[in-house]
Amino acid sequence: VVVALVLICSLGLVFAPAPTAAAAEIIVPDDHATIQAAINAASDGDTITVCPGTYTEDLTVSTANLTLRSSGGSGVTTIQGVTDETITLNAGAAGFTLGGTEGHGFTVVGNASNSTRLLQTAGGPSNVTVSYNAFDINGSPTIAIGIGAAGDNNLTISHNTFTVSTGADTAIYVDGIVNNLLVDSNTFTGPASGWLAWVNWIETSQTNQAMIRNNTVTNAFSPIRMEGRTTVLDHVTYTGNTIVNGDITIGPDGTQASLITNLSITENSFTGPTYHLSLIHI
Repeated sequence: VVVALVLICSLGLVFAPAPTAAAAEIIVPDDHATIQAAINAASDGDTITVCPGTYTEDLTVSTANLTLRSSGGSGVTTIQGVTDETITLNAGAAGFTLGGTEGHGFTVVGNASNSTRLLQTAGGPSNVTVSYNAFDINGSPTIAIGIGAAGDNNLTISHNTFTVSTGADTAIYVDGIVNNLLVDSNTFTGPASGWLAWVNWIETSQTNQAMIRNNTVTNAFSPIRMEGRTTVLDHVTYTGNTIVNGDITIGPDGTQASLITNLSITENSFTGPTYHLSLIHI
């Protein structure tokens, strides 16, 4: 049996099978000093593993089927944004995974003075997975995960934590059309001082086949808000969510028209002094 010695995260030598023509693993900073340099060098299907530390850079991904993960988890690995978009996924980033498995995510933080989105799907990539990360949207960043006008297909957002204080706005914002959206087992926490108006969890206008389940939301106005502009929802399910000091608001703002079909709201828990279910202009 032929083996090769591989150096990972400068921690020592470990035994691994001899390399093949399969997808490669790129180590940051061992192979490349920055995450963006590793992304630029990667090919379709590669995995980029980032060692513990704080990486102050904005990232742009245009290569398909990349996995960007940390070796030590979100508690010790931070992506610190520089400008208004910390992570941008272009059309070529189909199949992209951020984190993906327990213990391999990142803490993602924006520039306190001018950030607007911590992660943006700008070109409509499909099959994107964002899991086991911590999004810190305190201060200037207004949106943790933004879905651009090009929309998205088969988007999974699961097992992440979203933390906000005053100055933040929305954790998940959908501007285009999303088909097959799964938002599962995330934790959203608003200000420690209590309920705060206009801090939202999910805001979207056009969604087809969405499952929003098993999430925990504390101290947020309209933590699940499908409101504002013309609202088009089809086959949307909310189930098993725990909401403390918040509500679910569904329907367009003001007198705008709406089309909402096959809506299911089951087995959700509402507690605290401020909670209700609002269905507006359906």
